[in-house]
Amino acid sequence: MGTTQIDHILVATRGIFVIETKHYKGWIFANPKSKFWTQAIYRVKYKFQNPIFQNYKHVKAVQNLFEFLEPKFIHNIVVFSEIG
Repeated sequence: MGTTQIDHILVATRGIFVIETKHYKGWIFANPKSKFWTQAIYRVKYKFQNPIFQNYKHVKAVQNLFEFLEPKFIHNIVVFSEIG
């Protein structure tokens, strides 16, 4: 396995939370199962990779590190914050 850049990891009594942080303005149109999501700023639209899928690689890397934990205790979380 190669390297991956994880934004945040939270270790809690309920498990390990692997957190992907996105900083976007505007509206986000998304389907959790779609390959791409859309950001809309007024009438301009941009497509970007589904961050749930992006964070999946990070979750798998954490599962490999903590192989003694059941996978159900390692959670994929995506957080959006508005910038500017």
